[in-house]
Amino acid sequence: MTQYVITYDLRKLPGHDYQPLYDKLNSWGAAHLQDSVWLADLNGTASVVRDAIMAHLHSDDTVCVIALPPSPNWATQKARKEGIDWLRQHSP
Repeated sequence: MTQYVITYDLRKLPGHDYQPLYDKLNSWGAAHLQDSVWLADLNGTASVVRDAIMAHLHSDDTVCVIALPPSPNWATQKARKEGIDWLRQHSP
């Protein structure tokens, strides 16, 4: 499995429903680090993860998926506890 950082910018226009996106991230066991930043341990390439996320976004939204190196170095300020806990559990 690969550790990923998943970020997005949602335009949130009228009629855009993002619940399916949140359901997908939660089904993966992703941890919510900040409003539009999630962490997940997943199989597949960054492109595969991106495409799975894009299936739940709109054409005017953006997404970025980044694989973490084997020994990530990280620091946070006022991030969500859930995300910090995930980082602690998945960092050497």
